[in-house]
Amino acid sequence: MGTTVFTENDLVDVILRSAGDDDEIPFTVDNIDDSFEDVGLDSLAIMECLSLMKRELEIALDAGVVDAVETPRDLLDIANEYLRENAA
Repeated sequence: MGTTVFTENDLVDVILRSAGDDDEIPFTVDNIDDSFEDVGLDSLAIMECLSLMKRELEIALDAGVVDAVETPRDLLDIANEYLRENAA
């Protein structure tokens, strides 16, 4: 497994990279409890986050997660639950 804990800083990195070079995405650790909509991310950006997490961090979350998460913290919690359940 690539990682054992998915941190807030990891999440910020994934979200900013998924959003591309768009300087208008005002996302920092301080925004982790804001809704994805409030920080300017739509379902396609969340799908890109999932893809990046799977490809680079070996965190393979189901696409249904997109409908289950409202905030970045929700995504962080689900990712860490996945890591706990799949620990070697």
